[in-house]
Amino acid sequence: FILEHLSGTVFSFAVSGIHINYAMVVHPRPYDVIFPNDPDLPLTAGAEIAPYDALQASLETETRPFLQIMAAVRAASQGQVFHMDAPPPRELEVAPTDDPYWMSFYGANSVISPPWLRYKLWRMHSSIVRSYCREADITFVPSPPEASDARGFLDPRYWGHAGHGNLEYGALVLRQMQHLLQRDADKRLDAGAVEQMDADAVIKPE
Repeated sequence: FILEHLSGTVFSFAVSGIHINYAMVVHPRPYDVIFPNDPDLPLTAGAEIAPYDALQASLETETRPFLQIMAAVRAASQGQVFHMDAPPPRELEVAPTDDPYWMSFYGANSVISPPWLRYKLWRMHSSIVRSYCREADITFVPSPPEASDARGFLDPRYWGHAGHGNLEYGALVLRQMQHLLQRDADKRLDAGAVEQMDADAVIKPE
């Protein structure tokens, strides 16, 4: 019923945390990956190097059900559809055991993955979703640039629970959404003005 009545601008958060399942805590068989286009990113000492293509294919498979949700929304919506990217990871070396959210999901004995592995999986996930959006006529909106530090991680000012941003991060995303809504409204206004000018230019027979 909802999908049959979508109108106006739609903001999607349907695919936001699949990469977290791959790299939030240390895998029983510790691994890392080399980015073909950014091979100088740090590697975890002693970790097995997983093939980039195989890891990407696995992440795409896990992401596909959520992309299908986005496809249904795009097909049902008559307006613009924007997908908001997930926040970058925090540069944590030690698990935040004082975080109730972390404790409820991962437990006190869990070991957080190295930050650069979490960063790589976030980038890989974003790349998959961005490529899909390009094909599906959905506008991919990157995480707010001001929320990242100089190394690309989530700035401590915007840390929330586990893989989430906090309220201040949410305010940055809302600001992005407001800007996109205003831009969309301005486009419609400009298009309406052009149509009116064209109509006024028509010379009606007497």
